[in-house]
Amino acid sequence: MACTKCTTYQTPIRERKADDMAKRSKVDRRKAQAKKKSAQKSGNATTANTRRNDMPEFQLHPEVRKILTVRRGVHQVKLEDLAIPFYIRTHVDPDRASFFRTMRESGEHIDPILVTEETLQVIDGRTRKLGVEQAGAKKINVVFCAEADKETLIAAALLCNAPANASLPSTEGDVLLAMELMMDEGVSKMKIRGYVMQATGFAPTHIRKLMKTIEKRDEAKRIKKARQEVSKEVPMKEAADNHGVTLQKLKDAIAGKKTKVKSANLLDGPKAAITTTATRAGRSFGQNFGTAVKHFKDDEIPEITEVELENFVRHEVMKARDLMALVNQHKDRYESLTGKKLVIRNSKNFRATN
Repeated sequence: MACTKCTTYQTPIRERKADDMAKRSKVDRRKAQAKKKSAQKSGNATTANTRRNDMPEFQLHPEVRKILTVRRGVHQVKLEDLAIPFYIRTHVDPDRASFFRTMRESGEHIDPILVTEETLQVIDGRTRKLGVEQAGAKKINVVFCAEADKETLIAAALLCNAPANASLPSTEGDVLLAMELMMDEGVSKMKIRGYVMQATGFAPTHIRKLMKTIEKRDEAKRIKKARQEVSKEVPMKEAADNHGVTLQKLKDAIAGKKTKVKSANLLDGPKAAITTTATRAGRSFGQNFGTAVKHFKDDEIPEITEVELENFVRHEVMKARDLMALVNQHKDRYESLTGKKLVIRNSKNFRATN
């Protein structure tokens, strides 16, 4: 049997809670409406949200925010106070710097550069910095990030510059330089491969080829240091042990023997992918056409008519021509960039689809 005392007091308590929630919702709605009206009067709907306004107008690579704490807001810093701890590219593109100089002179918006908060080290935006300097400016817009060790800063710079959708994608030499910088800092090979995979999306097999190239470069540096010790009358065995190289390789280097090293090519991966795609497309065309012909030649009841077979072949030819048109666009772009005429040996298939 239910307690009358309990039921007597439960109902008023529930009603009071419901009334309180209704009042709160009304207050919240009034505050939201008032904030919206004030924003509309000021002519900018986003001014009511100061936190959103502090966000920069550009987006960093999502992986950068996982390894670096990036502060909100854009600030101005004197160019003379900035420091460049390392270069993530083998050289600064003068045309790109000139482009930013023109933008600065014309008053166009330039994305802020990424700088450490206390030491003012430039992590991303060296070319923008150079362009602004050439325009005669004294200050530049920056976004601050928290201080970090050199390994993290190099990885963040690689993540900002290496992606294929970057404003100026990295070259083979740029990626190898970043890997070399991290190896000099004592970063493990596994972590280097992970950073490069995150930044570039390269296949693991291709990254291993790049790592072998870096290992060869690192070994050459250590052999050079060992040779310098030998020239100071240090025993060869001791010099080899000091720098972690084999005695035989040190002897070969002193004797002037050259080893043939095939460096990894940044285009090996894309070339292999294109070849695989073309092979699969050719095989698919052949198999589908063979199946269509088989049904067309059925003497009793042909399942495919002559018109259907004709449309299928026409579709194949159109697809091949579309692909050839795309390749020709890339060919024209190469010729415009290099100023050289690209000569391709004609073949029967090439003439048929061109």
